[in-house]
Amino acid sequence: MKVKPYILCGGFGTRLWPLSRRQDPKQLIKMFEGKSLFRKALDFCDDNIFLEPSIIANAEHRFLIAEEIQQKNYTQCDIILEPEGRNTAAAAATACLDALQYDDDTLILLMASDHIIKKPDNLIQAIKAVKNRVIENNIAVFGIKPTSPHTGYGYIKADKQSDNIVNVVEFTEKPSLEKAEQYLKTGLYSWNASLFLFKATDMIKAFETHAHDIYSEVTKAYDARQKDLDFIRLDETYFKQVRSDSIDYAIMEKIDNVVCAKCDPDWSDLGDWQSMWKNFDKKDNLGNVIVGKGKTFNASDTLVYSEDILTCVAGVKNLAVITTADAVLVLDKDKSQDVKNIVTYLAENDPDKVTLHKKCYRPWGWFENLLKIDGFMVKRIMVKPGAKLSLQSHKHRYEHWVVVKGIADITVGEETRAVSANNAAYIPLGAKHRLANSSAEPIYIIEVQLGDILSEDDIVRYEDVYRRN
Repeated sequence: MKVKPYILCGGFGTRLWPLSRRQDPKQLIKMFEGKSLFRKALDFCDDNIFLEPSIIANAEHRFLIAEEIQQKNYTQCDIILEPEGRNTAAAAATACLDALQYDDDTLILLMASDHIIKKPDNLIQAIKAVKNRVIENNIAVFGIKPTSPHTGYGYIKADKQSDNIVNVVEFTEKPSLEKAEQYLKTGLYSWNASLFLFKATDMIKAFETHAHDIYSEVTKAYDARQKDLDFIRLDETYFKQVRSDSIDYAIMEKIDNVVCAKCDPDWSDLGDWQSMWKNFDKKDNLGNVIVGKGKTFNASDTLVYSEDILTCVAGVKNLAVITTADAVLVLDKDKSQDVKNIVTYLAENDPDKVTLHKKCYRPWGWFENLLKIDGFMVKRIMVKPGAKLSLQSHKHRYEHWVVVKGIADITVGEETRAVSANNAAYIPLGAKHRLANSSAEPIYIIEVQLGDILSEDDIVRYEDVYRRN
């Protein structure tokens, strides 16, 4: 019996700020050998034990996800869009309803997209080993062999030490350090990787008994779903009525047919900069990790992550120094959880720093903010071959477009003309306009905005091939 993976791709990874932002979350950033964590999750599903995966994702990230999917040449990979996050219980219910469209006996592997698995074969073997128990109406959770008394993970207690497939006695969420140390001594506890294998029919029975309200509202949202380009949109009105809860709290802690498949796949959830440091290859014998443009002098156990700017650190230890084009973070790695306090502050006082990078990706290409002062902004824009922006207008700004490479098809009002490099177009206030690329090469534009409000919210769309609002 084949296994259908459902990959959850809805988080924002706020504890990895400033690298992870709301519109560019950690699972979609290409930071491991040129691949994103999401792409690594897709690659994991290449094993012949699996059917093609499907994705349950936040609607904000749909085009970044679709671009990764296209590279895999899948033909039966649904991208199911949640109007807003409702935690993993809602996602599990959605997976069940979707899997029933394939087969009543489909085995579902519910997995996160923001974890790293360095020894995937070990996890594959654990999935194969526990399949028969799942076919016999059990729900399986995968327990990771703990390597330290980590207080940021949930724990699974087994009924015995010796076997690899054991019955679950209880779940414990994020214990104190003292308790975590005690857990390791008993040999009965594993880390909870939030990775589950089950039949859709068995999980639905559990929902009907223990979280009927969640399943009922998700069913309404799924039944009223709409096809939108290559996406499936759950109904917004119904889905917003779903109670937010994790599958652990809503289901797993309340049922008695749970088995744990213990394994050691060298797993990490990459939840903060401490775990990132542990999972990057060390660059020297002092435990320093350098990603991008960094240099250490007389430093130890320090992570330097710099995308564009030469970042040098000297005479320090146990730090994470993260540099992006618009922000710098310096923190003691042991205090990595404190990043959430920074994000909370910025969300209230400088929300763009939480939401956007200077370079923002769109389905047609990307734009990069180069300069912004009162009433004046400069952007660099790249439009992919065959792509075009929406037909739009602005209520508060004028625009000047200078083509610096390629030939752009520029519409202003009723006129469309081809504009080559070293030529420009002017967009008056309120004028309908569009930028398009009908050539086989990318085009590059410098855009100068002038106005009293310079915001991505100041867009009125009349026509959009990507069906954005």
